[in-house]
Order: sequence, then C-alpha cells, then structure tokens
Amino acid sequence: MLCAICSALNLRAAYFPGVVKSPPKHHASTQALKASALEGCKACQVLVEHAVKHRQMIGDGEETFLESEKGQIFYKTYCRDDASRAPNYLGADMIWFYQDGGISLDFGLYVSQDSLAASNGLVCGRPVARFAGSEECFRDIERWMQECLTEHGTSCPAGDSLRLPTRVVDVGPEDGTATPKLYATGRTQGKWLTLSHCWGNEVRFVTESSNLAQRFAGIDMDTLPRTFSDAIKFTRRLGFRYIWIDSLCILQDSTEDWLAESSKMQEYYRGSMLTVAPDHLSGDEQGFLNYDRHPYSDSDVFLVAMPLNLVVNNIAPAQRSTQSHLNNDYVRFRARMDRYDAISHAQPLNSRGWTLQEDLLSPRSVHYASKQLYWECQKHRKVESIEGVVETAGALTKIETHMKHMFLRSPSNLVLRNSWYTIVESYMQRDLTRSEDKFPAISGLAREIANQTGFTYKAGIWLEDFRRGLLWSYCATGYRSTTWKYIAPSWSWASLSVVVKHPLHAVRVLGNTTGPNAELLSCDVTPEREDIYGRLTSGILTIRSSWCSLSKWDPTSGILLNSSIQYRQIYECENSSSVLTIGLVCHLDSDMRYFEEGRLLYSADDTVEAHAGIVKDMYLLHITSGPAGAKLDKFASYYLLLTPVKLKSDRKADSQYKIDDTPGEWVSGEHKEHYQRIGIAETTLDTFQGFRGWETRVISIV
Repeated sequence: MLCAICSALNLRAAYFPGVVKSPPKHHASTQALKASALEGCKACQVLVEHAVKHRQMIGDGEETFLESEKGQIFYKTYCRDDASRAPNYLGADMIWFYQDGGISLDFGLYVSQDSLAASNGLVCGRPVARFAGSEECFRDIERWMQECLTEHGTSCPAGDSLRLPTRVVDVGPEDGTATPKLYATGRTQGKWLTLSHCWGNEVRFVTESSNLAQRFAGIDMDTLPRTFSDAIKFTRRLGFRYIWIDSLCILQDSTEDWLAESSKMQEYYRGSMLTVAPDHLSGDEQGFLNYDRHPYSDSDVFLVAMPLNLVVNNIAPAQRSTQSHLNNDYVRFRARMDRYDAISHAQPLNSRGWTLQEDLLSPRSVHYASKQLYWECQKHRKVESIEGVVETAGALTKIETHMKHMFLRSPSNLVLRNSWYTIVESYMQRDLTRSEDKFPAISGLAREIANQTGFTYKAGIWLEDFRRGLLWSYCATGYRSTTWKYIAPSWSWASLSVVVKHPLHAVRVLGNTTGPNAELLSCDVTPEREDIYGRLTSGILTIRSSWCSLSKWDPTSGILLNSSIQYRQIYECENSSSVLTIGLVCHLDSDMRYFEEGRLLYSADDTVEAHAGIVKDMYLLHITSGPAGAKLDKFASYYLLLTPVKLKSDRKADSQYKIDDTPGEWVSGEHKEHYQRIGIAETTLDTFQGFRGWETRVISIV
C-alpha cells in the first residue's frame, strides 16, 4: 500500500542535474509522515524507519523528533556523477527526502533494463544480481568489453593477438568437455586473460618442478582452489582459451624461473585481453562466481517499489501497459551503494603489493567487489548498479583511479606528470609477504614508464627527475634494516618499511626551481642478477651541492627534529608563535632514542654546544629550492639529512656499498667518505640564502 502522496511522486519534476529549482513536496511535516506510515504506506514506513536509524547514529535515539519537526518535507532526485555527464543527460540513481534543518535521507533508485524509465534515460540505477556468476553479470562484462574494444580508439589497446606468456592454463572449450592443463606456448601468438588474486594462507596450489609434468597432462577441476576453478569457468564463458595465473604458470621452487617470469609481468598483464580481479577474496580457497552479494537483509536491496508517474514520449500512464510490461513501470528504492569499494584498501586484493601493477598494467579489468561488479579500462569506469559511464578514468580523487587513466598510452610523461610518485605512495601502503620483493613487485610499472619516457631507473628513482625523487618522507616512523636482507640504498624510498609520501609543494618544484640545485655526478646500483628493475645488492649516489654540519647551524635559527607534522610549511604557520622562530624543520626516517617527537632541539635562547653530542654527526645536503605554499607565492629549500657511515671491509662485487653497522666511534681525523640518509629537512628560501656556513662538497650516499 502507498499513500496518495507517495503514489504521485514525480521523478521528472524532482530531477535537478546541478541546477537548483523548486523541488516537489512530500508530506507537510514529520507528524504527517509518521501518521501515513501508521496507516500502512510502505514508502512512508521506510522513511520513518531510516529517519529513526539516522537519529540513533548521531546519538539521539528518541523518536520525539517526529513530533517536533514540523517543516515541509521535499524530495529531489539526482545522479551522483552529474559533473561527468552532458548537461542535458536525464537519469537519476538517488532520491533525497529532506527538511530545512530536519530529516535528510537519501536512497538509491533503480529500474529494470527494459523499463520505460531506462529506455528514456530517466533513471540510470540498475538492479544488482544476487550472485556474481549470473548471466546478467556476464552480459554486462561482455557489453563493457565490446564497447571498450570498438569505441575507445587510441585510449585502450585493441586486443590484438600477441606473443603468449611462456606458460598458460589452457582451459579447453567453452562447454567444459576438456580438462584444463598447463600449456607451454613456445611464445606463439594468441589472446589470453590474466588473474589477479590473493594467495591467502589456507591453500597453496602451485606448480613446482616435481609436478610440472602432471600439470601439463591435466588439472582436475575438483582439486583446484575455488578462485582458480572460477577463473577457468570465467575464461570459458567469455570465449577465451588461455588464462595466465602466476602460481600455476611460474615454477615456484625455481629461483631462475621465478626471476625470469616475474620480470615479464609487465608484458603479460599489459598484453592480456582482460584481468579478472576478485577484490573481496582474501584467499584462493574462496570463490567469486557463486558469491552471495546479498547476505544481509533483503530490505537493504529492495526497500519499496513506487509507480512511475511520468509522461514518457507522450505515452500517458494509462496507456503504458500496451507499451511495456506493467511490472517494469516501477522504480525501486534500495540502500545507498558505495560505488568505490572496489578501489578501497578495505578490499583484501587492494592491500597486496603485487596487485597494484597487475591492475594498472591491465588494459581492462573486471573487479568482483563485495557488493557489485566494477569495470575499469584506460578510459572509463563502470559499475553494475549504474547504466552508463560512472567516471571517466582519472576523475576521482582515489589514487588508483587517477593512476590508471591513460597509463598505457599516456599523452604526457608519467614521471613529470607525477604519476610515478602517486604510484609509490599507493604501493607503500600495501603489504608484501617477502620484503625482498619491494622492487620486483613494482618492476612492471617501472619498465612501462621507462619504455614510455626513456628515463633511467635506479632503485626507485628516475635520474632525470632525481631531485624530486629524493624528496620522499615518512608518514609514520619506520625502520631500515642493514643486518638481515639488503633491500635498497638509504636514499631510496624502498629502504624503509613504512608508508612514504612526496609532499605536494616539493613535487611542484619541477620547472620552477630557484637558485642553485644539487648536481648528480653518478649513480650506480648492483642488481642481484641482471635485472636492474629487480632485487639489488648495493647502490651509491654521488652529488655535488651545498653542504654543512648541523652542529654549525645558526643558533639564532632553531631546529625542530623528528617533526610529527608531515612537511610542515614553516612559512605558513599561523597558530604557534614558537614554530615561527624555527629555521629548520627535520623529518627523520627512523626512530632515534635521543629524539623526542616534535622536540625543539635548540632555539635562539640555547647554545649549540649544549646539544653538540646529538648533532655532531648530522649533515645537511641541499637538493633544490622552489615555490611552495597553497598559492605557490612562498619559496622553500629542501635538503637531505645525512650521517657518515663506514662500508664493510670485505667489499665483494655484489655488496661493495653495504654499510658496516658495527658499533664504534670515529677515529679523530678519519676521513668520512660515505653517508647514509637519515631524513629530510626544509627551510624557507631566505633562511637558505642567508646562512653563511655552506660549503660546496661532493657527497656519496649509500
């Protein structure tokens, strides 16, 4: 049952694509709304129920507001992505009921694909199938893929036959009459899909030397983890013969094969027709095709059905039964769906380090998220719950979306447009089972950028943009290992097991530098094998620039060590008079027991000598200066913080620049040849230019 007001909702009149106009009215007050609900109106009951839930969420569990709020209730419909649509596009996926200063409730709107409201572009919300392996879902995927291949021109690769990976899983014909098997391709040409997945801890179904012959003979579907069997069914259903699955196609007990094949992941994912990504699964033992996406109350999926009181193409409501099935002339309410959960780090797949490059390198990806399907290609993002383009790729503030936009065919330099720095920031938020995979797990992205730009890659830094590359900092204090497993030189972001960030105002320095800059003299890294993008055993960077000991810093200009505020812009501080007197703000890479977080080391009232024991082996190396601040009307200077180190005496070819961390004091007069990065620092440009203690030095950093 619906009351007269709910039966007469006019969605066309309620639609406002970014233009404020007089909205239609609902009930005259919350009292009238509650009375209608008590009389049996299903829609009003939904509104009252959700209004009470909302008040409970904000700490008001009483229903008295339904008696006290007497203002007129209005309603509007809208699409959450009107900004990316044409101004005359008419299609809503949300409805909002509200009072001035009173209730504010929004719900999702959806209609079936063959509804008049769908065919006339009035409602763009669509139903979400209960099971992800339904025919409705596969039809969506096929439609999205066809549109990408035929309509996206130069934005997305066309899907031509390319050299197949060394090994693939041959899934057999679509009808499943043949047992899948591992297939050695001989690098002949063909088309294939790829799987991006979380291995998990419960099941380890891999290919090793001992079972390689068995894998070539056939793989019993009943023995496969559910993620793999679903991936094979998915490949068959889309009409493809091959899929590449890392744990099956790489020999997991062969270091040689692993290094060779992992170095080709850029080629494998970039060349695939489509990557299937079960984002919501935490292990291979779980399946994604039969996943029930509506395990919660059906009332969240389907709240209420409302008649479409619209004149569509001059067809009056009474005549619609002759034009369309009566059951489809209803719009349905549902709980608001989060269309961005596929790119959320809450999804298990998005928490893994390897999967970032698997996603960005794929021309097309279909994401099985917890509540719906997501499609991503180099140009568009689409979702199961909305008809049409949800965003042009790159339109969101979510970093993964921004990075994927035109990544494979970028019209501009991926380093100079800051894409690489965004990638690193996202990557360092993810987990790796093996810390020594820090470079291999991002090597495919580095190769792609090198191919596109011609830039030189060394330990995560692009030499043509080395100044910005060195100016990374921590988001939380981390640790750097020098005794267990070598990962990276101290000047590389990969040397820390912590989230890192490149500050916006430092990134803006490019092309706008002021005054002298650091000069790169040489950079040498030693790969574990022959892959410069993979694991390293040592690295050294030699720079000529302005240099000084921190112990000689001007006592009239204070130092803030271990600042808790990421890249505190000291020239913009307004709320702390003490901070304004600080000339140098430092951000340390790792914990040091004598540094208290945010501690003002010394100020104009202190003597440098009182703290000489702390700073005697700390040095500043100027990197660059440039505009900063919100309006780029201020200027800052940026430095590396260094400390001298000794190198191991047994300098083997594969570890010639490893640090000797054996405790011991420097011998008086001993020459300090090599330094380790321990952080970064910043000052105003005026402070840099006004300090008279600078020397020009050649410094080697390991």
